[in-house]
Amino acid sequence: AVDSFELDTKLYYLEQSIRQSGPLDCLILGDSMTNNGVDPGLIEEVYRRETGSTIHCFNLGIPALFLDGSGPLAEALVNRFHPKLLVVLLSVRDFEPSGDFPINAAAHSSWGQQNLGQPSLRGWAVNSLYGYRYLLSLRYWLNPSNREQLASTWNGTTSTGFIPLYGRGEERDLPSAGLSFQRTEAAQKGFDTLLNLKQNGVHLLIIDAPIQPD
Repeated sequence: AVDSFELDTKLYYLEQSIRQSGPLDCLILGDSMTNNGVDPGLIEEVYRRETGSTIHCFNLGIPALFLDGSGPLAEALVNRFHPKLLVVLLSVRDFEPSGDFPINAAAHSSWGQQNLGQPSLRGWAVNSLYGYRYLLSLRYWLNPSNREQLASTWNGTTSTGFIPLYGRGEERDLPSAGLSFQRTEAAQKGFDTLLNLKQNGVHLLIIDAPIQPD
């Protein structure tokens, strides 16, 4: 429904979580480091142990999500789900060009535009009618090459949106110094959009994420 089955999956789980646990307190947004590295269940457990109160958190990390996409996506998510706290994990790499990864165009989809104040009949249907959304999702299954990844994403996602990694990923040959990154105007605009969300009454916490192990 938003041209990304990773985001479609997360939205289904998020809506289910709100139905079961009530309004959202904390939404966590970022790229694959967030997707595979931040466990909302652990945050809820520690918060409950330290404060005696409960908190409802959800991980909406999406692989290959750059700032030019995460800024407007965050605005759409805040408008739709009204979290009290938005936690965004960023690294310098998020300021680079996003390329053609579909997730970075999610805010331009019918779902995104509907939640950014540009309503349409299709946008309303995607937001409100599960039958219509399921029908749209079937297009992924029409391509056999999508089916394994779609099943893996759906089955690997926890009820809090976390996709834990089991074991260790392959080694990357990254230099320890001299890394060069390009900041784009679109990324800066996305960052400004994040900062402006504070005017909507949402608390914003930005965490500097490492781009490689020390």
